[in-house]
Amino acid sequence: VSGVNPYVSNHGSCNPAPCYAWANPAAYALPAPGTLGNVSIFSLKGPGIFQLDMALVRTFQIREKQTLQLRAEAFNLPNHLNPATPGSTSAAAAAGAATISSPASFNITNDISGSSGLINGDYRVVQFAMKYVF
Repeated sequence: VSGVNPYVSNHGSCNPAPCYAWANPAAYALPAPGTLGNVSIFSLKGPGIFQLDMALVRTFQIREKQTLQLRAEAFNLPNHLNPATPGSTSAAAAAGAATISSPASFNITNDISGSSGLINGDYRVVQFAMKYVF
């Protein structure tokens, strides 16, 4: 539909989750039977993401052929929610197409990992390792 904002007025309110009602279904209409629509693929953008993974490694020489390696890794270090694009739980949305027949296709119901199935997001994961090489 021409002249209608495709995003709802409060689409920036993803914190706290969930980010339901990201896009405005009233901005889209089904094309006439036998014709193609005018909305391009990937035209509906989701919220921005910020992912920071970090690894620190230090190797100490013990003897000529012996080393001790200390490693620390952190995934999603700032513990930031990274919502997926609207409708990304369906196969059609993964290909970049949301279906107008389902109002739920305009909602954000998943995070970018896709593994949780909920909008709770990936939490911060920190792991430490020590390796002795001889």
